[in-house]
Amino acid sequence: MRVVLLATRINTMYIGRFAPSPTGALHLGSLLTALASWCDARAANGKWLLRIEDIDTPRIQQGAVEHIVAALTHYGLTWDDDVVYQSQRTHLVSTSLKYPATATRIFGVPVAVANWLKHNLLFIAALS
Repeated sequence: MRVVLLATRINTMYIGRFAPSPTGALHLGSLLTALASWCDARAANGKWLLRIEDIDTPRIQQGAVEHIVAALTHYGLTWDDDVVYQSQRTHLVSTSLKYPATATRIFGVPVAVANWLKHNLLFIAALS
C-alpha cells in the first residue's frame, strides 16, 4: 500500500504591530522597537499596525498620541490600517488575563529591572 502525504500551505499574512503607551514623547528605545517591527513586517510583505495602549489612564499625557503619530510619520514608519486604541477594545480582554496591581514581574522581567531600564532608556533618549 502506498501512502501519499500532502502538505497544504495555508496562506497567512504576517502582521506586525507597535503598541506604545501615550505616557509621554516617543523615546529612542520605542522608536528602535517600532523600526524593527516595521522592518519585519515589510520584509515579510505583511501589514504593520499601530495600537495605542491607552488603558493606564492616570499616566496618559495630553498630546502624547499626536506626538507619537507625528514622530512615526516623520521617520517614514507608516501603518496599514486605522490606528487602534486599546481602551476601545477592553471587551476583548478576559479579566483573567489582566495583571494584578501587585504584579512583581512583567513578561518574565522583575518590575524593578523593567523600571530601571525604562528610566535609563528615557535618560539616554533625553541626551540624544
